[in-house]
Amino acid sequence: MSLSIGLGAHLTPAALIAGGTDGLAVTPDSWPAVTASADFLAAWVAAGKPCYGVTTGFGPLVAFDVDPTAAGHGLGLIRHLCAGFGPPAPPAIVRAMAISRAHTLAKGYAGISAETLRRWAAFAPEAGQLTVPRYGSVGASGDLIPMAHAVSGWLQRIGLSDLPARDALALVNGTALTTALASAAVATGERLLRWSMRATAEVMAALGCTDAHLQPRIHTLRGHGGQIATAAGIAAGLATLAGPARVRPLQEPYSLRCAPAVLGSLAEALAALTAAAETELNGISDNPIVDVAAEAVWHGGNFHAQHLGARLDLVLGAVVQAANLAERQLALILEPATNGGLPPLLASRPGAQSGFAGAQRAATAPAAQMRASCMPQSSQSLPTNLSNQDLVPFSVGSGWTLWDRLADWARLLATLLLAAGQAAHAHDHPRTTAFTAEHELSLGRFSADQALADPIEALTASLLISG
Repeated sequence: MSLSIGLGAHLTPAALIAGGTDGLAVTPDSWPAVTASADFLAAWVAAGKPCYGVTTGFGPLVAFDVDPTAAGHGLGLIRHLCAGFGPPAPPAIVRAMAISRAHTLAKGYAGISAETLRRWAAFAPEAGQLTVPRYGSVGASGDLIPMAHAVSGWLQRIGLSDLPARDALALVNGTALTTALASAAVATGERLLRWSMRATAEVMAALGCTDAHLQPRIHTLRGHGGQIATAAGIAAGLATLAGPARVRPLQEPYSLRCAPAVLGSLAEALAALTAAAETELNGISDNPIVDVAAEAVWHGGNFHAQHLGARLDLVLGAVVQAANLAERQLALILEPATNGGLPPLLASRPGAQSGFAGAQRAATAPAAQMRASCMPQSSQSLPTNLSNQDLVPFSVGSGWTLWDRLADWARLLATLLLAAGQAAHAHDHPRTTAFTAEHELSLGRFSADQALADPIEALTASLLISG
């Protein structure tokens, strides 16, 4: 199914990540707007009026005039910005970045030529084939360097040797990579949040807990929507795992009793990121803005990605705490003092067997790494570009950090779910192991120590793409 973009189309973060597999459909109303924008800009320049990047140099070199008819100015922009480094961005992110930029350009405020837009929109769903380094954007003046790498690869594929300066600048100047990363974080974060609620229910079932601390009245009295929803989600999961309750303390440990607060906070942070990403995706992040209706070419700062950077950092902190929750829940079912009579480390023959000892150590390592990497980047501004960009949000850095930490959290959840399955085997309650069977990862009851790296990685991959 094709994805509609441009004037009159409204994209969601979910649609950006999942849509466009059958191509992009630029809405009919977009083409007159795009043509009018390009014609207006041409007339503006012909009248001798200044326009950044068309009659001037780029960045701090705006003080220098250039011939708007000279060849090579646009290609020079792309070439000098191809200075990124690091591992290549995942294809899904590059693809979403390209589609996001096409959607913005098709709204008719960029002054880009209709032919350039047509070619870019036709290619954008295939942009995941391009090699785009992760690093280089500071999240201001748009995600210039990653977009320049994408545009350079695209030009080579379609056999173009140059671009008009305005077309080149329009393609690279916007928050497309930040928007793609935010949209991907929403999709993955919401998925893992559901799995975390499921894992919490699995642990409670394995320990023989009741749903006393999940009663809706408790959470309604506090009033946080995310907490109310996650408490209900955990309770619903627990209800499907019916088994005999065992004698438990009057109050469960915080890693169970306060799970709705921890996961509810994440739910609300994800909602804030979703709203900001959707606004950014459907807004205009260009500079300059060619506003035909106002008969003006505006020079502003809509390319500054602070809105998304701050919310990416907010979600990162909440994800790290959710991962801390998973690590503590894992400890609950491995430690004899808290696991309700299960063997230590779920080893059926302690001493002769080590059970989940290695898996717990391996889970502790990313938990520590996550804590060390959750300093907000959106407030770590450094001036660059001859101090033309003297205050920047580093939103792409926030996005990549969150991307990596989501994968770490998924590994912790995978370890926790497999351990909960073993705990269910130990109690002869196959209800819990049904989860692993669904994913063709049931380990059965341990009769000997097993290498768990492959099952954990396989389940991690499953958690990241399903649910």
